[in-house]
Amino acid sequence: MGQWNKILTAILAVAIVGAIGASVYIFTNPNKGERFTEFYILSLNGKANDYPQELAIGEEGIVILGIVNRELEDTVYRVVVTIDGTVVEEIKDISLVRNEPWEEPVSFTPTVVQSELMLVEFLLYRHTDIELYLSLSLTVDIL
Repeated sequence: MGQWNKILTAILAVAIVGAIGASVYIFTNPNKGERFTEFYILSLNGKANDYPQELAIGEEGIVILGIVNRELEDTVYRVVVTIDGTVVEEIKDISLVRNEPWEEPVSFTPTVVQSELMLVEFLLYRHTDIELYLSLSLTVDIL
């Protein structure tokens, strides 16, 4: 029996050392996970419907624009709003820590009739990148 106790003690010691080693590795090398950004539009009632669908020239359309940083690091964003390709607003330096959400009302106003339909785009850039990261769009009828 004495020899079995020594063998079991040795196996237990190796298992404990292995568990400690695995724990240290996991805590020093965490799983990075998936990196992404949530980018969305809501109506003023906070729903994903009832967006402005018809506007007259000079009439203001308003939506709530949302960003959630899931990039696993602090990230600075920039949003450009365009109507039919023309920049109408730019929101700079939206600085979000990991998992932090940002929601703000954003307005757009058509001033020129280019067609019966107006394309409103919300373009998201990370940091100072010139390459587009994400985009959203709405099509609005011009009255």
